[in-house]
Amino acid sequence: ASRISGLKNNSASQFLGDMYQTINIYDNFLLIFDKSFISPVTDNFLRYYKFYLVDSVYIGTDRCYKLLFLPKRKQDLTFTGNLYIHDATWAVKQVSVSFNDNANINYIKSFDVMQKYEQIDGKYWMLKEEKSVGDFAPFEKANGMGFFGRKTTVYDDFKVNQPIDDTVFQKGRNVVVEDSAQERNNDYWHHVRPDTLNQQEKNIYVMVDSLVQVRRLVNIRYLTEMLITGYLHWKKFDIGQYFTFVSWNEIEGVRLKFGGVTSNDFSKRLELKGTLAYGTLDQRFKFKTGLRWFVSKSKLHRDLLSLSYRSDLEQLSLSANSLQLDNVLTSMMRRVALQNVTNVTELRGSFEHGWFPGFLNRVSFFNRDLVSLGNFQFKQAVNGQFRSLSSITTTEVGLLTRFAWGEKYLSGEFNRIPVASRYPVVQLDLSYALPGVMAADYSYFKTKLRVSDRFRLNPFGYLDVVVDAGKIWGKAPYLFLEIHQGSQTYALDPLAFNMMNIFEFTSDRYLYLFLDHHFDGYFLNKIPLIRKLKWREIITLKSVIGDMRTENISMLQYPGGRDPRLYRPYLESGFAIENIFKIVRVDALWRMTHLERPGARSLGF
Repeated sequence: ASRISGLKNNSASQFLGDMYQTINIYDNFLLIFDKSFISPVTDNFLRYYKFYLVDSVYIGTDRCYKLLFLPKRKQDLTFTGNLYIHDATWAVKQVSVSFNDNANINYIKSFDVMQKYEQIDGKYWMLKEEKSVGDFAPFEKANGMGFFGRKTTVYDDFKVNQPIDDTVFQKGRNVVVEDSAQERNNDYWHHVRPDTLNQQEKNIYVMVDSLVQVRRLVNIRYLTEMLITGYLHWKKFDIGQYFTFVSWNEIEGVRLKFGGVTSNDFSKRLELKGTLAYGTLDQRFKFKTGLRWFVSKSKLHRDLLSLSYRSDLEQLSLSANSLQLDNVLTSMMRRVALQNVTNVTELRGSFEHGWFPGFLNRVSFFNRDLVSLGNFQFKQAVNGQFRSLSSITTTEVGLLTRFAWGEKYLSGEFNRIPVASRYPVVQLDLSYALPGVMAADYSYFKTKLRVSDRFRLNPFGYLDVVVDAGKIWGKAPYLFLEIHQGSQTYALDPLAFNMMNIFEFTSDRYLYLFLDHHFDGYFLNKIPLIRKLKWREIITLKSVIGDMRTENISMLQYPGGRDPRLYRPYLESGFAIENIFKIVRVDALWRMTHLERPGARSLGF
């Protein structure tokens, strides 16, 4: 059963009920809000804390020593609080911790946790009760505007050294919140709750349920959602994304766009979307339309059908993680003129099946017709001479498999955000081009394997690692090979080479390595004055090695007549400061190889 006031979201109930119960005071580092806090009972506790023996007290019938602990250094991710140590077993009987006031963490003014332990069968110490209170302030200067979060967890009915049913260890087991879980009345909760609510806690339910009806707060909620998602809610539709409505580039001139998507008020199983754009310079309309429909929508897996059709501009060498071509920030931050652009007319369909949380398959089909724009041309060598092709077409079918053991999601009705798994995420993408189907010109087979993971290197922050490998069999022009992702703006793309130029290198077999180490202020926190800024340092290293077969090189002339092959590994590294004004990151980047290439820059920001 589950009871939520205010935010009516089963996913939030699942996340809070499943994730935040894993805090173990005996761990050396406690992962709270994705930050590794140093436990007061860590193996190296004297390195981070000062302890004071305050008193000896009785908690029930247990005599305990009360210890006060304080952090040795400001800005460290440490706590202040009290430990109550049982005098006979030296176990933790009770602990209360509060975030260090100067800790390098954003938007949280305070966070307090109290845990009580109980000895079971005269031998085993078990966590009996945990209470936490957080004061969250996303707008620190907005006259104290923020919110409190309270959570009380009570554990009962302990069983020690008794057989456990095999279903407890069932593969992919997850906390499931049934629809009926939200429909329990007060009598039910009075009967099953192992602890009774005090009057203050009862009043909180009444207050929260009334606050969500206040018009001003509803408007603030919609405004916040618009700033985050880019969509403005209007009846049964969400209009957006607003930051793509006006942009500009050398091909279209000023680009005007309007569109939207149906909201959950329209349907929670069917989503319709569409956009229409017009360029004042090329005087052409572009469009995109599509739908998503849940064939099946259960608590543990979902079957999602997606269809779309579009005709719009696309730059093939940009990563899926980069800013959209029509994002106004792309127009403002572009460092070179827009070039090597195609108009893509694409029909795409996919069916996604989730076997259990963290494991899914997606079968896809698409037909793409590419037309070069501006000075960009598709030139094919025929009898020693080049002739321009008006368009190139491909049709592909694909199968994607993604596996992330233990991964959880924060889910809306259609979209969901994966919460980082403690285990590697493995993704295998296979696709085959069908010659002759819907006027397709080529036949080839693609494989792509990606493995990503996050390593906690406490107390030195964490390291994100992405390894990407792929190969294309058969003959295909560079347009359908791996065009290594470069950058044309001053906006950082974590999964692209920001010092590599657009269309600089292409491969039909390749291996990527991305390393991103976040120190979380480990060094800057130790510098007086600088530590007050709560800046955090990052170092990065990106590399790719690849090659391209001669028969693929000769199919189409590469832009500018250049040789697209790498020959040796490409390397770029960087140093960054993040958390500037809490949201800004600035990188200094060094290109370490291939500096002899035309237009190569050794240093960038």
